[in-house]
Amino acid sequence: QPSITAVAPSVTTPIIGNTITVTAQVTNTNTTAVYLGYREGDFVPFTKILMYDDGAHNDGAAGDNVYGIDLPITNSLTQYYIYAENNNIGAFSPARAEYEYHSIVATYTTITPGDLVINEIMASNSTTAVDDDGEYEDWVELYNNSSSTLSLDNLYLSDDATDPLMWQFPSGTTIAPDSYLIVWCDKDLTQTGLHADLKFSSNGEDAVLSYDNGTVIESITFGAQTTDMGYARVPNGTGNFVIQAPTFGTNNETLSNSDFELNTDYSIYPNPVNDVININTNNGSINQIALYNLQGQQLMSLKFNGEQQSQLDLTNYTQGIYLLTINNQQTVKVIKQ
Repeated sequence: QPSITAVAPSVTTPIIGNTITVTAQVTNTNTTAVYLGYREGDFVPFTKILMYDDGAHNDGAAGDNVYGIDLPITNSLTQYYIYAENNNIGAFSPARAEYEYHSIVATYTTITPGDLVINEIMASNSTTAVDDDGEYEDWVELYNNSSSTLSLDNLYLSDDATDPLMWQFPSGTTIAPDSYLIVWCDKDLTQTGLHADLKFSSNGEDAVLSYDNGTVIESITFGAQTTDMGYARVPNGTGNFVIQAPTFGTNNETLSNSDFELNTDYSIYPNPVNDVININTNNGSINQIALYNLQGQQLMSLKFNGEQQSQLDLTNYTQGIYLLTINNQQTVKVIKQ
């Protein structure tokens, strides 16, 4: 009977995506009758591939009875056995394979929290953006804050913090530095593009990025959403979430502060604001103030008689970005928290 000993992987805890070598010392066998059987998971069949003693497969010298074969590691668990035979009989290692087997437990590189963020969410989309099939669907925008291309291999997206492994990103998905990635959350898994097996509730729920080893990259809980309004980080990639006009696949600060800098005649504070915002002037006067949304709709207009101080109460306004004009000349971006 063939003798199988010294069965070992070249790396005991490999990184998913790498290739290792499995070797074994085998005697009393035909040179073309040593096999590695392997599978990734408990409920899939084993695949058998030929092992070599030719000195070209990380197996030492040719003819030294050490057989080797390269094995790509694409999953966190690989189960394997060795089979050898001669003209009369075969042998397994372990002896009761395929009921028993050797195991390789692999690990993977995880993204550092903060490098990849959920940057914007739309849980009620009726007119904003369409997917490749022309459908208005929920979507989530991811943003790469880092200076490196990030691999999303082994990463999961979920809309329920108690069930974080709802949908796994396809192998090979990457996101370049300072770039955006849209995932359609519509359960249309056969459509073109990234379509996750989940749908957001406009009444509010979770958005989670995590790994099956328990590492959480991002976990967001959002409340009731307004149709066709984005739930976005301001400042882009790092800030708190506000409800504002959507910025699908682009910087959430569509209107930069530099575009709407106050001249030295005015001061407006606090900004961002929770409730009351103050408008002061030292060298001029306040005759008229108006508030607009990003669609250009006027929400408020107040007239004054040359005052140097005034206030606007924004308590009842939703979170988002607004444009405040003074005397029809000066415009400033106001962020309502």
